[in-house]
Amino acid sequence: MNNRYLITLLVVVLAVLVGCKGTGDTPGEEEPYAPDRSTSEEARSEGPKENLLANDERRKLYLDLDNLTQRWMTVRNEGNSMAEVSLHRTVIGPKVDKNLTELLDQVQTDQNRPRRITAARSLGFTTRQGEVIPVLVSLLAEQDADLVSSILVSLWLMANPDTPVTPLVDLLSDGDADVRNNDAMALSAILRARRSAGGDIPDAEVKRAAGKLVVLVSNIDEDEFVRAHAASALGAIGDSAAVDILINLLGDGSSVVRTRAAEGLGQLGDPEAIPALIQSLDGRRSPNELTVVVAALEKIAHTQRYPCDISALGRNPENWRVWFATVQ
Repeated sequence: MNNRYLITLLVVVLAVLVGCKGTGDTPGEEEPYAPDRSTSEEARSEGPKENLLANDERRKLYLDLDNLTQRWMTVRNEGNSMAEVSLHRTVIGPKVDKNLTELLDQVQTDQNRPRRITAARSLGFTTRQGEVIPVLVSLLAEQDADLVSSILVSLWLMANPDTPVTPLVDLLSDGDADVRNNDAMALSAILRARRSAGGDIPDAEVKRAAGKLVVLVSNIDEDEFVRAHAASALGAIGDSAAVDILINLLGDGSSVVRTRAAEGLGQLGDPEAIPALIQSLDGRRSPNELTVVVAALEKIAHTQRYPCDISALGRNPENWRVWFATVQ
């Protein structure tokens, strides 16, 4: 009995041991986890690498455009017209046209504000204005003053006569001085281009714009450049009611305002401004201001079909007084 019992016990123990081995529960026998590195490592290396490359290219594009547009403004302010035109037509313009889809996409999103503003400022250099202007005009209602100012610079740079003026007139009473300044500047350029192209502005829009511009030029606390560009826009808008206002501005304390007022009077071509312009040749004036005044007198003479030999009259107010007495 004892032997039979021992044999049975041994059989049971062996069976248990064999069963445990077969379950695979022993840690040492477990198959280790091995991910498919042929796909995961490829995804980790190639995916981000492509994105990083795209980001690098994008970063370089906006850095280049920011530097180039700043350089363009510098040479323009220095009066270097050849360098200005060269940068515009051979460097910045082609770069903007090549990346137009990217720039238009960027300017309509708010994911990266500095790049958005650079895009807005750069789009004015494009030759594909028909694609750009509707987008920029639609963004004038944005609340970001720096963005709107940059858009207005581009609209000024393009000076396209087909640009809608209603949104620009609305901005003349904006709370930001830079917006008002760039808006008046853009409006002036667009109105001059429209007049040169033989286009018209609805009378209601003319009166609305003139009313807002008069408020700007009449506010002595307003920034001088805002007032100056508003004066230029008054001349470009073609409203004869602006003549007296611009004549008064010829005595303004700011040279830049006086210069733009003279320019505006020249554009209006009204002979009533001639005596005031001649008088402004007296006294201490900057060479640029005197040049603009003489040019304004010549424009009015041309508009009125008065004979006028600028080379003989020069900047001498007495010569102009004698001339005006002979043509009245």
